[in-house]
Amino acid sequence: MTIEFEIKIDASKCTGCGTCADMCPMQVYEIVTVGMKKRSRVKDLDSCFGCHTCESHCPYEAVKVYPPLGEELKVAG
Repeated sequence: MTIEFEIKIDASKCTGCGTCADMCPMQVYEIVTVGMKKRSRVKDLDSCFGCHTCESHCPYEAVKVYPPLGEELKVAG
């Protein structure tokens, strides 16, 4: 049984501060430079187990993990 998660990073809010990368226990994120700005990017979505730690710690509310906590999970199979 595999649970599918989706992570969306709002580029207009993300400052590339690295909080999501630092807090993620599964090292799902990396910080990259896009043009002259740093941004967070998902590098390993398959490792995400939906703990929402990144989302709850992002000081800019730029990270959203789907499904949201408390919603029914979509199982791939």
